[in-house]
Amino acid sequence: MKIFKNKFIILSIMTIMLLLTVGCRGTQYQRSLYDDDKKIASEGDSYMYGLRSGVTANNRTNIKFGSFTGMETIYFIEANNNSKIKIEFSSSVKKGNFKVVLVDPSNNITKILEGTQKGSIEIDVIKGRNRIKLVGRDAGGEVRLSLYPADDVEITSKSE
Repeated sequence: MKIFKNKFIILSIMTIMLLLTVGCRGTQYQRSLYDDDKKIASEGDSYMYGLRSGVTANNRTNIKFGSFTGMETIYFIEANNNSKIKIEFSSSVKKGNFKVVLVDPSNNITKILEGTQKGSIEIDVIKGRNRIKLVGRDAGGEVRLSLYPADDVEITSKSE
């Protein structure tokens, strides 16, 4: 009876470890997003983090992540007219693929950063609702963003 109990415990632990390993990699759909602009431009989000800490608030983002796969909208940008925003960024990617993109109201994609980068960019935003998304495939690292909008542009984080 004791042998059966020990085998059951070992089998249970192995099953849980297998499920966690497979689950943290994201679904096949989430893994397919990274190279597909049409999917990235879609309204919905689909993502999985093995680890995520940090905040997105007040036009600033500071996030550390591990095993991030999929896409997550972090900002909505409402422009009353065609305008511009300045974005300062710093990213450090230790593993996998990671990028930050802007999706305009016509679902065109503008890459803000990819991989490990530091710098700033001034981006045209089209009148209407624009979105900034994080996109990753088995990515681990950190990203910092600071957004500086023109007067006729309103930025809200998805968490607000």
